[in-house]
Amino acid sequence: MPANDPVSSLIARVKLGDQAAATDLWNSCFSRLKHIARARLGNHLHRVSDEEDAVVMAFHSFMRGVKAKRFPRLHTTKELWSILVALTLRKTVDILQKERRRKRGGGRVRGESAFNSPKKLQGIDGVASPRPSPVTEAMLNEECQRRLATLSTSLRVVALAKLHGLSNKEIASELSCGLRTVERKIRIIRTLWSRE
Repeated sequence: MPANDPVSSLIARVKLGDQAAATDLWNSCFSRLKHIARARLGNHLHRVSDEEDAVVMAFHSFMRGVKAKRFPRLHTTKELWSILVALTLRKTVDILQKERRRKRGGGRVRGESAFNSPKKLQGIDGVASPRPSPVTEAMLNEECQRRLATLSTSLRVVALAKLHGLSNKEIASELSCGLRTVERKIRIIRTLWSRE
């Protein structure tokens, strides 16, 4: 082991179980391994796992291997890198295979980035909700109350029945009046409201 190689001394300390050395080793290797994993994964997969996950899994495997003494020839920076790069590449392959499994959509599942558009809300927030927002709902309720206040009592009853989803026949039955009377009142309501 070269005396002037700080990584070699870290490796020796990691082999002895020094957690601070393991943290230092992690900090010195993470960004380079992340770059390698990103190049291997590309931009098409970042739904569930990404390059950082690959590096974390690789380093975890490395630490388990060190603890189990599976790397007896690990002494230099070059040996360390060959092990870490190999583990990182294996973990990226695992991620790609996992994401491309048929039960996970065969690699055709699109993430939130598929909804991004410069003119719209970004991500999943840009997808229409089945319900209006609380602000929109309050505005609609206020406008509905204002319009109902402009109607006479008999017209208001018909308008409310329509707003609750009743058919013209059901309204006529409820009010004990003819269907034509209900249709006439609905035409009057539409005329009054269209003037606004």
